Amino acid sequence: MIVIFEGANGVGKTAYATGLAKQEGWPVYRAYRRGGEHHDEGWLKKLRDLGIPANRYAEDMFLAEYLRAFKPTVILDRSLPSALVYDEVFKQSTVPSGAAGPLLDLWQESLSRQKVLYVWLIASHSVAKERGSGAVLARRERDALDRRFARLFARIEFPKLRLDTGEIPIEDGLSRIVRVLRE
Repeated sequence: MIVIFEGANGVGKTAYATGLAKQEGWPVYRAYRRGGEHHDEGWLKKLRDLGIPANRYAEDMFLAEYLRAFKPTVILDRSLPSALVYDEVFKQSTVPSGAAGPLLDLWQESLSRQKVLYVWLIASHSVAKERGSGAVLARRERDALDRRFARLFARIEFPKLRLDTGEIPIEDGLSRIVRVLRE
């Protein structure tokens, strides 16, 4: 069982991931984090500091293959889709033009041999800004991220759920997730 939480900064991914982990006793894996004390790119930044080329896509694909081989129950607080979305919106992508779709398909194929639930969390710009978690994004950036996440969400082939964390309490959202997992 794999539960993947995705969405823009401040929507509640970490709160949902840790809440589900506490409720179900499952581990949480954060593929990468950015900036400040709460976020850290970890080994990717260390490799870059050493002059060794590295990217999040390689880590996400390695993780997908690991999960395919060992089939653990795990919660992912972001994964390859976030890397694709953020890198496209902020024009940092190292993926060649036209390769993002095939890369997403390859990632899904690697994970497809087990039960996966893809959860896209959304919240209004004002709600996310009020939470102040992660990097606070300008409304234009946030709108661009939301549009790109929406396009990507349509391509996800796993069972999926979209939750507006500004509209429903976390306890209700977690209950919906657990209900879908039990189906």
